[in-house]
Amino acid sequence: MVRPRYRPSRSIGFGILYGGSMLEHRAALQAVLDVDVRPHAADIDRSGRYPRSAIAALGDAGLLGLTSAREVGGAGLGLDAAAEVVEALAGVCGSTAMVTLMHYAATAAIELSGPEDVRRSIAAGRHVTTLAFSEQGSRSHFWAPQSTATSSGDKVRLDARKSWVTSAGEADSYVWSSLPLAGDGMTLWLVPSATAGLEVAGPFDGVGLRGNASRPITATDAVVPADALLGTDGAGLDIALGVVLPVFTVLSAAFSLGVSERLATLAAEHLNRARLDHLGQSLAEQPIPRAAFARIRTSVDTTRAFLSATLAAMNAGDPAAQLRVLQVKAVAGETAVSVADEVMRLAGGSAFRKELGIERHFRDALAARVMAPTTEALYDFTGRAVLGLPLFDAPAVPA
Repeated sequence: MVRPRYRPSRSIGFGILYGGSMLEHRAALQAVLDVDVRPHAADIDRSGRYPRSAIAALGDAGLLGLTSAREVGGAGLGLDAAAEVVEALAGVCGSTAMVTLMHYAATAAIELSGPEDVRRSIAAGRHVTTLAFSEQGSRSHFWAPQSTATSSGDKVRLDARKSWVTSAGEADSYVWSSLPLAGDGMTLWLVPSATAGLEVAGPFDGVGLRGNASRPITATDAVVPADALLGTDGAGLDIALGVVLPVFTVLSAAFSLGVSERLATLAAEHLNRARLDHLGQSLAEQPIPRAAFARIRTSVDTTRAFLSATLAAMNAGDPAAQLRVLQVKAVAGETAVSVADEVMRLAGGSAFRKELGIERHFRDALAARVMAPTTEALYDFTGRAVLGLPLFDAPAVPA
């Protein structure tokens, strides 16, 4: 397999995702949050139920087609607009936010080379898509698919053991990775979720993001048309790294920022509400809790600044965007975990009561660490990039 090197002069291919204003969509987003997301967030976490009504409402409000091109009926907005949506959702319901995040990431690949009818359906909010990259054989190393694609005339047979697919069994389609039909590398396919031969595992019972239906999918002789190919055979890694990965890492950072912001708000409310009656003071008036909150607030603001700088670099075509894209998910994800831990400590026993929501957001904050590319992988990529090394080692050559 040819492994791409980090090239600072190479711009990320995001012209299709930028332009326009989010202003006209903010009222619609707020209405969905108030009516369709917030009232059900605690129950979705408790039951593990997929947030179908919230996703449908996002579609009806035009928010699922936010990054779809205007030529197919979408809003034609940029990654910064999608980040705003994901951040807002994450502060209310992590599961709904993650489903939306993965939809935007998969949409980026479909917008690049997908069929017009699917693009129009996504733009109209009638089609939910997601990524199907991670596999049992290579785990979080999504860049090394083990699944196969076999050509048979005008059809292609897919066989795979996908380990984690958000919205598994719920989305309308999967942006699916496999080994190429011929040669080395990776190939991407647009696979309808109703394709015969796909088997979704049982219910997801996770620590956090409990309603995002993140489950394994097995493909056994799953047949799709040959024109389900996204891009060209063997070019999937370039699409995954140049188009999908930046969307995923930036929106993952927005997710973590949304969780962090909500936790900071809950911490502030607790400090102002809780009192030490024997001193006649609130916790906010105590120097140690106040200093702890200052650390929380500073950490959240630092994450926001880093995410804003990343988006600005991408919009400007700044070569620095290449490095920021590798860093931003790790920066925001690790900050969210640190903030969540600090807020749990700061709120004491109150944080363990489910009705406050602190422990729910604490659990959701942990997800970013383990979602591919993991924090450790991103640190390795960043180190390689800065030191002028290829992002991936050359494959071992058999003796």
